[in-house]
This record gives sequence, structure tokens and C-alpha cells, in this order.
Amino acid sequence: MRKRYIASVVFALGVDKSFDYIIPPALTDKISKFKRVLVEFNRKKRWGIVIGVKYKVPSMKLKPILDILDSESLFDNFYFRWAQILSKKYFVSIGEALELFLVPYLRSVKKIEFSGVPFQRKKKSKFIWEYIFGEKTSFVKKILPYIRKVYNEERQSLVIVPLVEDILP
Repeated sequence: MRKRYIASVVFALGVDKSFDYIIPPALTDKISKFKRVLVEFNRKKRWGIVIGVKYKVPSMKLKPILDILDSESLFDNFYFRWAQILSKKYFVSIGEALELFLVPYLRSVKKIEFSGVPFQRKKKSKFIWEYIFGEKTSFVKKILPYIRKVYNEERQSLVIVPLVEDILP
């Protein structure tokens, strides 16, 4: 057997492990960590999230990735580490924890193309640091107008504030 690109994929299921899939040559340039992919899992087409890509000789026959559903990564390493903390603390799989960060539209087999600037996260979130070290109400005062705006547009919003011990070094 020859070396192939292999993706480690997790699912929003109660199975706390990743599954390996062969990356077809046509998709090799488009795949990266934290994108949703369409694969066959338990004889059904399911979406999963790529958490790693490696180049090695497969130890067994692997199924191929059928399609890549996102043009850009949906997360970065910060959110992945946070999902790992949630996974351990609340006894859920990494896939279930990552699914919490997705809006309902992305919790299905729908392809999306990003228009505009791809997701970027700043080094330190000013909101979180002000909330921890400053006036506790400043976080709520700053985030409330955004929540109202989203609500008035009849869209959904999700505000997650981590426990202090989960984000401090």
C-alpha cells in the first residue's frame, strides 16, 4: 500500500473517538482542520468535523470523504481546546461539544460558501478579560445591544461565557 492523506473525523454522536477517512486526490487541496465533511458512517451519509489530517499508509481499508461542506474552517484551536474541556467536564464526545458552537443551519448536510472575511479570532477577547478582571456588568452592557439586534432581525444568537478557571492559564 502507498501513503495517502487521511482525515480524522468526529461526529456529534455519543462516541468519543475519531474515525479515519481517505481524502480523495480531488479534495486534498481543499481539506483542512475544522471543516465539515460528508462521509458514509454506519451505511448512512453523515456530516462530521475534521480534527486532523495526516499523511501515512492506511492500516486498513478506509472509506473516502464524499464532499467538503465548508469553504473555510469553522473553528480554530482555541475553540477545539474549549470543546475538549467541555467534553471532559460534561461527559460528551468531542463531536457533540464542537456541535454546540454551530448554528442550527450548520448542523446538517448543507454546503456553505463564505462571502467576505473568513472567521478570525483575536488573541485575547476583551469582553472576557473585562468580565473577569473588571466590572462584571460591563460584559452584559456591551453584549446586550448585539443580542437585541440579532433578535430584532429574527435570527438566533448563542452567548457562551466560560468559567474563569477554564480560560486562565
